[in-house]
Amino acid sequence: MEYLQIGFNGFLLSMLLLSLLWLLSIYLKNASIIDPFWGTGFIILIGYYLFETENFTPLTILKFITGT
Repeated sequence: MEYLQIGFNGFLLSMLLLSLLWLLSIYLKNASIIDPFWGTGFIILIGYYLFETENFTPLTILKFITGT
């Protein structure tokens, strides 16, 4: 897959997750649930990008775990 397509799919994934979270916040009447999601959203996107680029080397997994 081309990197532009992977980036666009990552954007769609983040928009889908944020939209679902927004609907949940409306249902719960609590908009502050977005705060803990930011870090989790980045982890989900990094995992998606690693999976799509098939770049599972020990170094990239270490970077994924440590966030560097």
